[in-house]
Amino acid sequence: MQKPLLNKKYLMYAGILSFAFLVRILFNFSLFFDNNNALLTDSSGYIHLAKSLHDGFHFPSVLRTPGYPFFISLIWWLIHTQSIIAVVLFQIFIDSFTGILIAITGGFFIRDKGWNKMGAIFYALNPLAIYYSGKSCRRHFLSYY
Repeated sequence: MQKPLLNKKYLMYAGILSFAFLVRILFNFSLFFDNNNALLTDSSGYIHLAKSLHDGFHFPSVLRTPGYPFFISLIWWLIHTQSIIAVVLFQIFIDSFTGILIAITGGFFIRDKGWNKMGAIFYALNPLAIYYSGKSCRRHFLSYY
């Protein structure tokens, strides 16, 4: 008997990722019409630092850590334009992937797959995670990593 091409576990992970990504895209749909919806109060500082990293690869601040501005400039370098929407879409994908990491991590402690799925779905429906995934700030990266 042949093995199936896709294991049920991987189909579950793909379903959780797709569900979380779809929920975040639908909730943050207004970002595609107005970039200002993606900005918070501290976003302008990070964007300014990312522009200086992208344009001249120098970091003119000693008060902020370079991780998030470097992430923004890396996205801009990959797509060859300075687009806030691209950064937010990549953040939405990373935040959607966090649900899968919760299910995998839960598998180390609880062998019942139902609880792991439920934890991942609860995170996929978490209102704060959905809200911050569509904003240009680093706060939502601290949720799991």
